[in-house]
Amino acid sequence: MPENIVKDSIFVEFEAGLLNNFAPGEKLSTAKRIIENSNGNYWWVDYYPAGDKMYPNTLLCIFCVEKAVQTEYTYTLLNSALTGSNNYAFVKCKELSSGIFKHGMFKDTAVKNGKVIVEITARFTVIMLNAQKAPPMHFLLDSSKHCDPDVDIVVGEKQFKVHNGYITMISPVFYAMFDHDTKEARNNCIPIPDFDFDIVKNAIDFCYGNELPQLSIWKVVDVLRFADKYDIRGVTTILEGVLLDNLTVNTFSAIADYAWQFNKDNIQQKCVSFFNKNRAEISKLEEFVTLSPEIVMMYLKESILVD
Repeated sequence: MPENIVKDSIFVEFEAGLLNNFAPGEKLSTAKRIIENSNGNYWWVDYYPAGDKMYPNTLLCIFCVEKAVQTEYTYTLLNSALTGSNNYAFVKCKELSSGIFKHGMFKDTAVKNGKVIVEITARFTVIMLNAQKAPPMHFLLDSSKHCDPDVDIVVGEKQFKVHNGYITMISPVFYAMFDHDTKEARNNCIPIPDFDFDIVKNAIDFCYGNELPQLSIWKVVDVLRFADKYDIRGVTTILEGVLLDNLTVNTFSAIADYAWQFNKDNIQQKCVSFFNKNRAEISKLEEFVTLSPEIVMMYLKESILVD
């Protein structure tokens, strides 16, 4: 399991001249401090300015935690060379470990402005769980048995069901269909006449969080056309990025055609730059020369301007 190191410090401070005012066994405590990312574990220091029966005439500091935790800690008497450290696995609530300073150690150099200060620095090793991936939307919806899909998407003779609440949330076009007294709203049915069934199913499955299968560049562009027609902006943003990441001589024609037809200025600019660098190869491809004459002329014209 991954580990997280949490660092913290506590200062024990009191008037040096008051050491003799404390009786052996008289205890003081610092405020409790939360150990970050530890699910509510705290640490603090109990200290005995006059020590106890076992360690009289000492400043006895007891390191305390509320729950088990692996700890490295250091006690340092400030303004002196006195220090001590330990690596300790607290295995149960309030198990203790200590740091001891004899009163004879408090020389003039260790007393500043009449005070003795001990710094306790801790490094806690907190066990972290592996971060879980967010569940895909299709898993959440499939698990919601109280909310069955209630709209049919019909493509030719085939159809499949979707959730009205979800598709109208991601698409303002679908939202408008069901926000008015339309045929779609009355019948709970959306006919899709201008796309193949596989393209529509792949597009909707992608909206539900399923990965696209292996598709040709032209099929990916068809999914994009569907998303663009129904204004599913999350899908267009992701897949347009996929197009640009896969812009090659062999994919150029499909991407350039999409950029031209849907006025995607950013993609058009990338395509123009790519065409200028690879004009000789692209111009020979049948997929390029059979594009709309307007598209072919636009890229040739841009290339001539660059020359």
